[in-house]
Amino acid sequence: MKAFGATRPAVGAMALSMARAACEHALDYAREREQFGRKIGGFQVIVFKLADMKTRIDASRLLARRAGWMARQDKPFAQAEGSTPARRPCV
Repeated sequence: MKAFGATRPAVGAMALSMARAACEHALDYAREREQFGRKIGGFQVIVFKLADMKTRIDASRLLARRAGWMARQDKPFAQAEGSTPARRPCV
């Protein structure tokens, strides 16, 4: 079980990097795509979704760092801290 715990921060970091790439892609798309004669990045609902995405990614980044610290300190993952970033970073 110790080996599984050691991989948790790495898996969380990989999921986080995919989420960051998806967020950057969504931001680029919102800047380019037009609907009803304006860029969709100007619609309030899109702005809120992108802001929520960035907030979740930042929270996930902090959780992944905490999981890495816990792994280095040999602390137990009592609440699955290392896998939390992979759960819902961008939804």
